[in-house]
Amino acid sequence: MKVLLAENGSYNIYEDISMGIYLVEPKELIGNYSDIPGNISIKEKPLFPLAAVLKYDYNVVNGKRLDEIAKQYSKKDGFGMNYKEFRNGQVELQLIWRKKQNNLSKELGKQNGNEHAHIVPKDEWIKTVWDKYSNDLLLYLQKEKIQHHTGSHNLLSSWVLCSNLYFVTIINNDFKELFKQFLENKLQIKIEKINKIHLELVLPEELSPIILLGEPGGIRGTRQTTPDFAIEFTSYGKENILLVECKYTEHSFYDCPLRSNELCKNIEILYKNCIQKDKLKRKYWDYLSITEYGIKILKCCPAYTGSYQIFRQQALAEGILKSGNYENVWSCIAYDGRNEGLMRSMEKIGIKSIKNEWEKLFKLKTKFSIWEHQEWVNFVRENGNESLTKEWFEYIENRYKI
Repeated sequence: MKVLLAENGSYNIYEDISMGIYLVEPKELIGNYSDIPGNISIKEKPLFPLAAVLKYDYNVVNGKRLDEIAKQYSKKDGFGMNYKEFRNGQVELQLIWRKKQNNLSKELGKQNGNEHAHIVPKDEWIKTVWDKYSNDLLLYLQKEKIQHHTGSHNLLSSWVLCSNLYFVTIINNDFKELFKQFLENKLQIKIEKINKIHLELVLPEELSPIILLGEPGGIRGTRQTTPDFAIEFTSYGKENILLVECKYTEHSFYDCPLRSNELCKNIEILYKNCIQKDKLKRKYWDYLSITEYGIKILKCCPAYTGSYQIFRQQALAEGILKSGNYENVWSCIAYDGRNEGLMRSMEKIGIKSIKNEWEKLFKLKTKFSIWEHQEWVNFVRENGNESLTKEWFEYIENRYKI
């Protein structure tokens, strides 16, 4: 049984009592609505779970976002809140995209020994990057001696998503200016000039992860703590830097590979007990210490479950700031806002929300910030010149539905 709750010139909203969800019935459709997950067709009339429309495709109804009337109902709808549903939806989306790419072979690629339809052959990974700047990316990687991620041939690769969303700010000055404005707005700071944007940042000599963190071996882009991208900028005549970990469909920031049920549970003496420090001479705890809040709330080391990558990046940020070369250092996360489970990846050890609690765990001198990729895309949509951004929007829309 469906009850009409709201309507306007663009759509109707129903509550489906039997299913326990809210549904959207667009009166006019833009684009291929069959791409949207959860389509329920009744007598050829398309109906969509409301939260699927809000979180998966913002442009279903008349090319515009649904208004606040729709959003108030979406809060009760669980679509997109479940990690498995989100990831499966993105796999389906990538398969739709792959079928439209004439330059990709039909051969299934392998990752970790397994074949999947959303993985292309390893030598075709660059074809999954926006073709307008894919050659520029290859030249950049060669010049900077960067190793692209081993999973770049996976269509769910966050490294490729990072390149598609943010490499344009390195190669195009107009996009760089938009990114400057976006960061000013997001971080509430004045940026006089962006000096350089990096992929897989490794600072030289004493600021490298080899020296700062005790991570010998590895190269830029693999087996070292290298932020996915970083921004060096000037503010009030002082040099500042942002380090950014970029995520897409990952379920977490992963676990410490040397974690121990015994040694990692005594929060107050983690510095002494850390196996990373004892066996591998890692220096992460040289720069981090736990707050009273952290001691109270954490069940074990914060890197134990779901946060190993951002733990290392936070240590790197503190080490860089300690050098005195920068006025301020940020450790940031940029992620897909539909992947709500990512922010809950530390629940097992007492942290309900990384977004709300990460800063409270450490006595930080650096700054911490999070933004959703949707915020960046929407900022460009609202502030960019259409002639500049049209091609990029079309690619991002078709590829990621952001």
